[in-house]
Amino acid sequence: MPGPGQSPSSPPPEPVEYPSSAPTGPSMSTGPSMSTAPSSLDALDEMLDYYPIVEQDIEETVNHARAAVADWEHRSLWRRLLSGSADDRALCVADAEHSIATQLSSLGAQWHWLHAMRAGERGANIDEVVISPAGVFTVNAVTETGAKVIVKGNRYVVDGHDLPRIRENRAAAQRASELLGAAAGFAVPVCAVICVAGAERGFKVMHQPEHGDVVVLPRRRLAEFLLAQREVFSVDEVDRVFAVARKLTTWNEPA
Repeated sequence: MPGPGQSPSSPPPEPVEYPSSAPTGPSMSTGPSMSTAPSSLDALDEMLDYYPIVEQDIEETVNHARAAVADWEHRSLWRRLLSGSADDRALCVADAEHSIATQLSSLGAQWHWLHAMRAGERGANIDEVVISPAGVFTVNAVTETGAKVIVKGNRYVVDGHDLPRIRENRAAAQRASELLGAAAGFAVPVCAVICVAGAERGFKVMHQPEHGDVVVLPRRRLAEFLLAQREVFSVDEVDRVFAVARKLTTWNEPA
């Protein structure tokens, strides 16, 4: 079956290698020391003192300073994440949820989503269930901190080790399709979307998973991917699926 947005005659897509998900910015090897955590305002003042200021360069100087502060804050976050503390893992999850919510909020009034769902009593957790004219999508964010990620069809490889992310997300999407279809009274295909972040040593999709029912992409490209999909539901069908998806009884296992 062709993947989302592909016709049956489309040639196999070329491998896609995404830039590292690690934060980037101006080098901090020179300039003022920031070995202790300053407030953003203090750091900005320090950077403004460091850079030569002349009247015509004030705006450029401020921009450099703000970028340096943002870089320090991001690098500090990633150092804490790499330490592996529970608080930092929680912070990482919160950041992923915020990023996805921000993107979904930008899609328009016809796009609906439900947060933190479970496909059946024994099913996997789903970060977001997105319901739209382009269909239904289960969205899960994964943070592969400091890792190298390669997707080869149905294989999801992290630092040389196969992980079951594609199989698990496919199963959750299929269960969601069954439950939503039974409640709506018509077929509701569901595509699983795995949003990857934190792969500092590389993220490459050799080719997407088979059958087109699972897609793996960088977390920051979620909205772009969703908006590129063709419409498959009418307005009435979107409203119907959203109405049944909001009922907790829809997601319960049949007796």
